[in-house]
Amino acid sequence: YLEERKAQPQQQSQPAAQPSSGISKPSTESKSASQGKKGSISAGELDIQRPSENVERIKMDRMRKMIAEHMVRSKQTSAHVTTFSEVDVTNLVRWREENKHKFQERAGVKLTYTPLFIEKIIQAIREFPLINSSVDTENDEIILKRDINFGLAVALGEGGKGGLIVPVIKKAQEKNLVGLAKSVNDLAIKARNKNLNPDD
Repeated sequence: YLEERKAQPQQQSQPAAQPSSGISKPSTESKSASQGKKGSISAGELDIQRPSENVERIKMDRMRKMIAEHMVRSKQTSAHVTTFSEVDVTNLVRWREENKHKFQERAGVKLTYTPLFIEKIIQAIREFPLINSSVDTENDEIILKRDINFGLAVALGEGGKGGLIVPVIKKAQEKNLVGLAKSVNDLAIKARNKNLNPDD
């Protein structure tokens, strides 16, 4: 398609006339103008009217305000990337099924998949320590952190109706699977009962 467009930039197919639906659509001329030289499409082509009234303003409480500030700060100091990998976890599922009852008897908490994944993430961070770093823009320095403080999104209140919060398992690299499972369970219970404290 791109090769044909470069070879014949002036030719554009004209759509057949359609009965009016009451929705205004941009003309072919306005499309061409908005596409520009590099074929980019501006948001104006969509002809969307954004509401200027009839909006609800919700005042953030102190906790939500602090979360928002920390999220913005995180974007400024830590490199963000999203990657997806498909993994066959059949062996992991089988191992958990075989060991979950013995684990609960010994540790006193259920063995969910979350601490198993956290344990492997910690292992990866140890192998690639620069993952656990941030940037000090004022001093032009990379801050490499020895402690792995693992943030875990949990639901607030019964049924998660209070939204999400991200408490932290501090020095997670010092915990074994039992310790991680207990930390995950404790944070989930605290969040459900809204008993998290600022240090969490």
